[in-house]
Amino acid sequence: MGETGGTVATPIPHHGVLIDVVIKAPGSQFAGIKTKGLIDTGADFVLISPAIARQLQLRHTNDDIVGGIGGGEVDAKVYSGSIEVPELGFQRILPLYAVAWDPTSHAVLLGRSFLKYFVFRYDGPSETFHFSNPLVGGYHPDAEDG
Repeated sequence: MGETGGTVATPIPHHGVLIDVVIKAPGSQFAGIKTKGLIDTGADFVLISPAIARQLQLRHTNDDIVGGIGGGEVDAKVYSGSIEVPELGFQRILPLYAVAWDPTSHAVLLGRSFLKYFVFRYDGPSETFHFSNPLVGGYHPDAEDG
């Protein structure tokens, strides 16, 4: 991947750490499940609840172990799923890691495997994330995937 060459468009502000996401099976005509996603810069992957994977009948692709808070490890089932964030105009098929947790405020955790598609900054006093679409090596990252 080339070096970052700047950003395109204007920053897309989002207030708070929760954002609306839609999860669905790749290629499905079903509208999917709309839920809240928690933006987490410390997480490596997109994590979903096992209930979402079951409900959508996502294709299981792998088993893995992911690190947890405090250095612990958690078993995860990896699924192929489509994630959409309408507010950001984002839709992509990504590996989704299903782990057991109590999703009281959110059913999806948006880690770096999602965040790598944006340049963003967090304004702590206003609790606002500013997302921008990056230019990578002079072109938009979606161009890589055809």
